[in-house]
Amino acid sequence: MLGYFGWVLSSQYLAIQIDAHVFLNPLVLSTITGFFGLLFISTHLNSYVLSRTSHIFNSLKGKIHSGLPVRKFLVAAQLSFSIIMIALILIIVDQFNFIRESDKGFEDHNTIVVKLRSNEFNRVETLSEAIRKISGVNKVGNSSYYPGVVETKYVFSIETENGYEQHLVPMMLCSYDYLDLLHIKIIKGRGFSKDHMQDEQRAFIINETAAREFGWKDAIGKEIDGPVTGHENSYRYGEVIGVAKDFNFASIHDKIEPMIIFPVDERWGGQFLYIKTNPIRPNDLISSIETEFQSQWPELPFEWEYLDAKYLSLYKTDYEVKNIFQAGLIISILISALGIFSISALMVTIRTKEMGIRKVAGASSIQLFLLHAKSFLQFLIISVFGSWPVIWIMSGKWLQNFAYHIEINAWHFIVPGIIALLITILTSGYHGVKSALINPVDVLKHE
Repeated sequence: MLGYFGWVLSSQYLAIQIDAHVFLNPLVLSTITGFFGLLFISTHLNSYVLSRTSHIFNSLKGKIHSGLPVRKFLVAAQLSFSIIMIALILIIVDQFNFIRESDKGFEDHNTIVVKLRSNEFNRVETLSEAIRKISGVNKVGNSSYYPGVVETKYVFSIETENGYEQHLVPMMLCSYDYLDLLHIKIIKGRGFSKDHMQDEQRAFIINETAAREFGWKDAIGKEIDGPVTGHENSYRYGEVIGVAKDFNFASIHDKIEPMIIFPVDERWGGQFLYIKTNPIRPNDLISSIETEFQSQWPELPFEWEYLDAKYLSLYKTDYEVKNIFQAGLIISILISALGIFSISALMVTIRTKEMGIRKVAGASSIQLFLLHAKSFLQFLIISVFGSWPVIWIMSGKWLQNFAYHIEINAWHFIVPGIIALLITILTSGYHGVKSALINPVDVLKHE
C-alpha cells in the first residue's frame, strides 16, 4: 500500500518517473514507513498536547511545561529522521561516484552497438567491412557479449595439477580486433592475431579471475577443451595464449566471473556488432550504418544503442532510489525546520518573563541567546547519537546489493550532524535573537 502511494506521489505530483517496484526495495520501504509513521505520531501527539491546555492564558503564564518535553521529543525524532536521510544521501552519492569512477576494464565511450538478428559469419564479415569504410568509423568488431544480457555458461575441461577438471564457465566469442576496440588489456601473453593461423581453432584467452579459479600461476600454454556440453560439432581443443585484465560487462552488483574467450568463426558467431567511432563524426553516421545493415538484412529492423548509455541503464533502479531519497530529504528537512521553529516560538512565549528578569539581573544578550540555544543543542545531540545505529544498519543493508562498494567512514556520520546543527541554529536563531534583545520594561508592562 505504501509502495503504491509512493509511486502515485512521485509520478503524479513530483514529476519523478519511477517504476512502482522500486518502492518495494527494503531500504525505500522502511524509510517511507518510518517517515509517515513519524509524521502520523507527531501530528496526533501534538494535537493531544494542545488539547490538554485549557486556556491560552495558562500558556502565556508558562504552565504548558508538561507538554513541552513531548513536543521536544517529537522534534528530536523528526530531526533524527532528517539526519538519517542526509547520511543515506551522502552514502548513495558516494557509491554512485564510485560506480562512475571505478575501472570497468573496458572503454565504452564513442561506441555504437548494433544487434544482429543473424550471426552468419560471412554476412557479418561483409557488413563489418562495409561499415569500416564509412567516414567517422574507427574500428569494427563483433561479440556474443553485451551488458545486461545473461551470459551463456558451458562446461569446459581445464588442465590442472591434478589432471583435467570440468568447470562451468561463461564464455565469450569475439572477432580478432574486438578486445583492442574496447581497450581491454592483455596483461600476459598476447591477443588474437590473424598472423597466427592456429588462433582460429586452438587459441583461448581467459580473464584474471579465471586464472585464479583454475589455480594457474602462469596460465600461458595451459590447455582447455570444450565446451563439453552443447554444440557438439564445435568442440575446441587448444591452449591459453593470453590473460585479459578483468572487465565487468555486468553492473557492480555482481562479482566478476571467470571467463573463457575464443574467436568467432563459421561455426561460432557473435550477435552484437561493436562500432568504435571518432569523437568528431558526421551527423548522418547512424543512417549510413543503417543503410549498410539493411543491405544485408532488408527484412530485419535496425536496432542500435550507445554502449555507455546501455551500461548506465544497468543502474536504473539505483538512480530511482536516489531520486526518492533526494525528494524525501527535502521534505524531512522542511518538517524538522518547522518543528524546531514552532518549539522555539513556544519556548520564547513561555520564558518571556524569565528572560526579562535575567536581563534586569545583568545577563547579556549573548548569554540569553546561548540559554535559548542550549535546550536545542541538547536534543540535537540526542538526535545525532540516536540516528547513528540506524544509519549504520540501513546503509550497510543497501551496500550489500553491490559486490563492489565504498566503505562507510566517520564522515558519513559527522557531516549529517554538522548539517543538522546548522539547520537547528538557523531555524531557532530568529527567536534566540528575539529573546536576547527583549526589553524588560515591555515584559513588566505586559505582566
